[in-house]
Amino acid sequence: MQQADARRHFRVHYPSALRPQLHLGLAALDVLDLSESGLRCAGSVEGLHVGAAVASLLRFRHGRGTRVEGDIVRLGAGEVALQLRLGPSFQLMLGEQRAVMSTRRYSVR
Repeated sequence: MQQADARRHFRVHYPSALRPQLHLGLAALDVLDLSESGLRCAGSVEGLHVGAAVASLLRFRHGRGTRVEGDIVRLGAGEVALQLRLGPSFQLMLGEQRAVMSTRRYSVR
């Protein structure tokens, strides 16, 4: 018997060359994975704590950016995880999926 996926939205896992950046104050954290309702970043920022509300700019490698708002749900091991109240649009997520998939399909390993 298969278990249903607990996530409501598809999560894009970024290779290092395509990672968008979340700008928090003076820090720019690389986004490891992203969905319409959450994201996980590499790095840490002083002064953040679980439960803190965050409003920030998420900037993609192609130059486009979008505003995100959410709460920090996990910190540690060099990662920050946010649950988003305001996240990227469905259309933007589809474009990101296509970009990552086309890069992986044609990359030389």
